[in-house]
Amino acid sequence: MDFAVVVPTYNERENIPLLISRLNQALKGLRWEAIFVDDDSPDGTAEVIANQACLQSNIRLVHRIGRRGLASACIEGMLATQAEFIAVMDGDLQHDETILPALFGRLRSESLDVVIATRNAESGSMGEFKPLRVLLSQLGQKISRLVCRVQLTDSMSGFFALRRNFLLEVVHDLQGSGFKILVDLLSSSRRPVQIAEVGYIFAERKHGQSKLNCTVGIEYLAMVLNQILGRMIPVELTLYCVVGCIGLITYFATSLLFIHVTHLKLLEAETISTIAAMTGNFALTNRLIFQDRRLRGRRAVSGAITFLLACSFGGWANVVLTSTLIRGGRSWGLAGLCGIMLGSVWNLSIGSQLTWRGREHPASMREAGEPKRMTQIYRRWGQRLQTLRSMRLLLLLWVAAALAITVWVSIAEVGWDSAIYQSAIHTLRGGHDPYATAIALQIKAHQNGGANDSNHPLYSYVYPPATLPLLRLIGSLPSAPVKAAYWLLYAIAILVQFWVAMQAVQWQERRWLLFLLPIAPFFPGLLADGTLLSGNIAFLLYAAVLSAAVLGWRGKSWLLFYAVVLLASFFKAPLLSLVAIAPLSAHRQRAWTIITVAAGIALFAVQPLLWPSLFKNYLKAVDLQFRFNGDFGCSPAGLLSSLLFSYHLSYSPWAFLFYLGYSIPVLVILVYLSRCYFAGVFSLEQWIPMVIVGVVLLNPRLIEYDVAPLTLPLALISSRSLSHFQDRARLTWIFAGVLVSMNSFGLYNWSTRKALDGALLVAIFAAGSWSLFHLKEASVAIRSDSKRISRKEQPIPA
Repeated sequence: MDFAVVVPTYNERENIPLLISRLNQALKGLRWEAIFVDDDSPDGTAEVIANQACLQSNIRLVHRIGRRGLASACIEGMLATQAEFIAVMDGDLQHDETILPALFGRLRSESLDVVIATRNAESGSMGEFKPLRVLLSQLGQKISRLVCRVQLTDSMSGFFALRRNFLLEVVHDLQGSGFKILVDLLSSSRRPVQIAEVGYIFAERKHGQSKLNCTVGIEYLAMVLNQILGRMIPVELTLYCVVGCIGLITYFATSLLFIHVTHLKLLEAETISTIAAMTGNFALTNRLIFQDRRLRGRRAVSGAITFLLACSFGGWANVVLTSTLIRGGRSWGLAGLCGIMLGSVWNLSIGSQLTWRGREHPASMREAGEPKRMTQIYRRWGQRLQTLRSMRLLLLLWVAAALAITVWVSIAEVGWDSAIYQSAIHTLRGGHDPYATAIALQIKAHQNGGANDSNHPLYSYVYPPATLPLLRLIGSLPSAPVKAAYWLLYAIAILVQFWVAMQAVQWQERRWLLFLLPIAPFFPGLLADGTLLSGNIAFLLYAAVLSAAVLGWRGKSWLLFYAVVLLASFFKAPLLSLVAIAPLSAHRQRAWTIITVAAGIALFAVQPLLWPSLFKNYLKAVDLQFRFNGDFGCSPAGLLSSLLFSYHLSYSPWAFLFYLGYSIPVLVILVYLSRCYFAGVFSLEQWIPMVIVGVVLLNPRLIEYDVAPLTLPLALISSRSLSHFQDRARLTWIFAGVLVSMNSFGLYNWSTRKALDGALLVAIFAAGSWSLFHLKEASVAIRSDSKRISRKEQPIPA
């Protein structure tokens, strides 16, 4: 075929026979074909075209299922033909098919790339267009001049012809969105486009309804803006910004209502406002942004539920960000704006990946010849476009998270734990005992009602006396460089923890984990909280221990790991339990483990001999902090201690027995699973999250800083455990709903948050153990089947 006419259709059933008849008349004597690209029209347009294709061999159908959009339909139709000259026109009979020979003739006889059928040149007319439509068309033409580097009279035309070589030249740069494919083609060219124009009279639509609506205009503006910005921002994100602005207005309006009219507390008002904004965003997003995948009926209800669940994590990140900024004395308006910035990009990313995920159906072409190869061409183009959009959304999500975290750290109240270290350094500079000072402050705060001036429990320096020489050394240095160096190391430590978790990621998990990572800092331990702003040294210690473990797994040398664990126990004695990672994940490590444990115990035991007075005050400060603040951590033993303490009962002996009661089974499970790992039942990537979570669970004094480094390991274990069920999708959403509920309860009450931390840790460890046991059973079954088959295949002796 020399010529091809591409006609995108949607609900044009009555127009198809008339259009084909007119094409037969207009193109008589030419070797041509017509390719109708139908987006699964509900009125049966595809069936009408298929019937016509049975009567004429040059009529072809591309029936798209699960995809919509005029621009993308035109691109797929143009890629589905091998004709040298290709025309694009609408199927509504408004384009004058009699000028097609003139369009093709000028392309063939002149060195042109595109010939455009214009309504604004000589012999052309807008017909009986309404004045408003004429005004909108003229406005669109003026806007198109911002990106089209050619002079033309009708850039809004949907009727044109082009050379195939020009199409192949620009196709990889096309956005493929919206309704104005001509502007997309012209603005995507990297060289001046050679064009010509042929006038025609625009006719009135006789059947069907116009597709022009508000969304078309917004999509056109978004496409032009994307071209101006160098295609870095997806069109969907530009549209979502419009929706996001409406959601922002909803957010602030409802916040003002509930704060100043109903006098709700800030956190409750922020939560209600966030939910209201998310609900409105779903309705607008479904109607405006993803109209090609618009959800209706039951799918709209289920889509709303999944959208709200998925976006709840962005919403909770917003609430965490807002609440911490408010505590820092910032206005709730600025705080809400920063939170919405991150939540909007997260909502779009998750919405496009989950709620409005395109259904995977093969596009069909009912035509003899080479349909399979041609289908692969335009499907490959569509997949490439989808991948590019996902990559840009991912990049924007990371940028938004980086900006939100930067603002969060810059203007929020940060470093409440690092302030304790600074206070201890200041006390040492004055020649005083930091533990004695801490005891006096604890007693005074307890007598004044159990809180300091900020109405928060008073915490003091409760690290062993062996750390005081290090504090004196730090105190002798200039304070500003020391602070800068500490926070730099702190930021690196958080990144290192994410890097460690990535070592346990299998290739099929990387995509969803890359979307999870940007908001993970707002969900330490999978529960929303501002713990990362504390500046606690535990983050540095865990980063050092886990990175040394990674080096051990890779280099098979664990000496650095033992040294780092010993150093960590120098600050926090319970961290000595992390030494169990080595023998559970590497061969011949028991001797060095015993030596490290003995050295750690000796290091702690020698301190009463070296600093008897300091050590006595240290133990008293620790005891008062437990008694006055009631903070026993989130381990099962700590939760039991908190419960007994609340009833004024003795907690130490019962907590110790309870710790033995659950730590021994945990250790037995870990040892058994480690033997399975050594036997090759599962890989190191599958074992790393479990061994980290299990060993941390052996810590009798678990606090939020011990759980925070487990965010990604806990997410990996949860995902892998759910993958063993046939109804994985439903269970995943149920699990997401449970997490949303836990965040709802945990954010408003610190004691509840600790209980949920411990319960979630134990539950996910149990689920992960079951998952690995399941792999063990599957491995045994496979081996037994292999032995049975090998016995059958053995030759029978003569």
